[in-house]
Amino acid sequence: MNVRLTVLSIVAASASLVALSAGAHDHSKSFDADQPKPVPTTCKQLADTHHYSNDPSNPEIKALKARCDAEKKAVARP
Repeated sequence: MNVRLTVLSIVAASASLVALSAGAHDHSKSFDADQPKPVPTTCKQLADTHHYSNDPSNPEIKALKARCDAEKKAVARP
């Protein structure tokens, strides 16, 4: 009888942990695919394509990319 009670307790605890962890990893609320990504304003933001747009047809992004590339070249030259 004690073995059955122990196994039942372990199963119940495991099920509870699985249920809690499934809710903890729900990222659907933090990212809305319908909203467009914001336009980057710094070189660091331009490199972060996960959170910021990198659309090369946007003139603001195109100008920022040119400026960032020029800064990289200036730093690379001794």
